[in-house]
Amino acid sequence: MTVSFLRRGLFLTVLVCLVIGWNASAWPSDAFPSKVTYQTKYFTQRLEHFNQGDDRKFQQRYLISQKYWKKGGPIFFYTGNEGDITWFAENTGFMWDIAPQYNAMLIFVEHRYYGKSLPFGK
Repeated sequence: MTVSFLRRGLFLTVLVCLVIGWNASAWPSDAFPSKVTYQTKYFTQRLEHFNQGDDRKFQQRYLISQKYWKKGGPIFFYTGNEGDITWFAENTGFMWDIAPQYNAMLIFVEHRYYGKSLPFGK
């Protein structure tokens, strides 16, 4: 009975999508940004923060978007997960959704040892 109910629900969902014309043009143009825009930058980061005798450094990547930013607006800062930061920046819709409303700058910092923020290379 449960499988039949799920099949019926899936069928109705597909049917509704076909009837109302499920396509991108049915949505407002800014509802799903076709491409997020940002600049890729790097800053010199200490490898070891707790041993002052170790002054090794590496280049840590971050992405910055000032598309919606106005002077005095907030900065929304995303600390990177364990992966390439570009994927998170391009799939974190909430920050991109509210940035225009708050005139916010967006910054996505990559977690070290992931993506291109590799202190010891590949």
